Amino acid sequence: MVLVAVALGACVTGAGRPPAAPTTWPLEAAGADAPAATAAAAHGWGAPAWADEFAGDTLDPRWSVYDSPGHDGNGSRRPSQVTVAGGVLTQAGTADAVSAGMARDGDDARFGRWEVRARADGRGPGARPYHAVIALIPATGAYDAGERDVDFAEADVGTGEVNLFVHYPPRKQDYLAIPLDLAAWHTFAVEVAPDHVTWFVDGAVRATVTRPAAIPTRPMKLNVQLDAYRPGDLVPARLQVDWARFHRLPPAGTPVLPGPVPPQGDYDPGR
Repeated sequence: MVLVAVALGACVTGAGRPPAAPTTWPLEAAGADAPAATAAAAHGWGAPAWADEFAGDTLDPRWSVYDSPGHDGNGSRRPSQVTVAGGVLTQAGTADAVSAGMARDGDDARFGRWEVRARADGRGPGARPYHAVIALIPATGAYDAGERDVDFAEADVGTGEVNLFVHYPPRKQDYLAIPLDLAAWHTFAVEVAPDHVTWFVDGAVRATVTRPAAIPTRPMKLNVQLDAYRPGDLVPARLQVDWARFHRLPPAGTPVLPGPVPPQGDYDPGR
C-alpha cells in the first residue's frame, strides 16, 4: 500500500539554532563525497540559483524545522531529530515514533528544477518501516490532501523501491514506482514547467507528466520529512541529505523530455 506524506498543520521552529543531540545512530554517513550522477550535469542546467551543501554543524535559517504531531497525528516531529555534521543533514526516527520534518522557506517557485542527493536506511528490531519523503508542497495558502504536491523521492525505508507522485484536485494522482536501493546515495530531481513535470533519478529521466491538471498553480517549496505512518514496532531509521539545489528554467522555454507516463489513479489520503 502506497501512502503519501503531507505537512499538514505543521508548527515550525526557527531553524538557525543548533538542535539538541538526536538519538544515537550506529552507522556513519559514508559515501556522501563519492561522485554523483546528476540531472543538472546530464541535461546542462548550469549553476544553481541556490544550493545548500549542509556544511558546518548548524542548519541554514531558511529551513523551518517542524515541531508538531507527525503525519496524520501519528508520532511526533521534533527538532531534536535533525542534525548537520560532516557535510550531511540527518533526520532520525526512533522506535517510539519520534522523527523529523523540515521545509525550505523564502526560496519558493512555481516552476523550476529541484535536485537532492539523499539516502535512507533503517536498523534495529521492529517490523514496520519509516516513510521517507522528499517533495514540493505549496508555499502559501491553505494546504490539504486535495492540493497539488510533487513527490520526487518517496519510499517505505528498506523496501527496495522509490515512488514518484504528483497529486492534484480532485484527489487524483499520477504515480510510478521504480526499483532502487535507497540505502545507497542517489540523486533525485524534478523539473516543473508550465506544460510538464519530469522526474529524474541519477540523471536519467524516469517519468514525464503533461496533464494540465497536474501542473502546480502556485509557488512550491522543498519539503523533507521522515514519517511514522504506522506507529508501533517501528524500525529506527534515518533520512540523510548530502545537498539540495534549485535551478531556474531557461527564459527561452523548456522542452518536454520524453519519459514513461505514470498512470492516473484516485488518491485516498486516508489510506
